[in-house]
Amino acid sequence: VGFHSGYFDAAEEVHMIQEIRAAHADILLVGMGGGAQEKWIWHHRDMGIPIAIGVGGTFDVWSGLVRRAPRFVQKTGTEWLYRLVVQPSRVRRVGSIFYFMFRVLAHRRTASRS
Repeated sequence: VGFHSGYFDAAEEVHMIQEIRAAHADILLVGMGGGAQEKWIWHHRDMGIPIAIGVGGTFDVWSGLVRRAPRFVQKTGTEWLYRLVVQPSRVRRVGSIFYFMFRVLAHRRTASRS
């Protein structure tokens, strides 16, 4: 078990990766947010960890820095919409997700025609 801040320079990253490999972890939770965690996981997929999960702001919720949406919002599956209202700075990121999904679907469509 270990942890590291999501803010690090190249030298710290090398040391951090060595520590992760030495731990022989079965699961790696990466909470860098905003697509950075997915890129980091992808670039370091050779670490031999069977499961690596980008958990985004989950650590903020677990630590009490951010409150979860009200229970009725959670039950309706619209917590993402609640986050947009409470944290409008997320609008750009959500737009990026829809753009990415559009690009993936467009690529799959053209690939299936080939």
